[in-house]
Amino acid sequence: MWRQHRQLWLNSPALLVRGIAQVGQDTVSLVADQVTPLDLKSLAAASRDFR
Repeated sequence: MWRQHRQLWLNSPALLVRGIAQVGQDTVSLVADQVTPLDLKSLAAASRDFR
């Protein structure tokens, strides 16, 4: 999965990752089964003045 989508993931500003967390000897790893790039521009809200 990493080799197939490497450039997309490295160039994305944010990623949504779904998978299983594996806890070992003082380490935590995430085994991803789905990775989706997020478009942060679509999440931007208009500036507000609360005064």
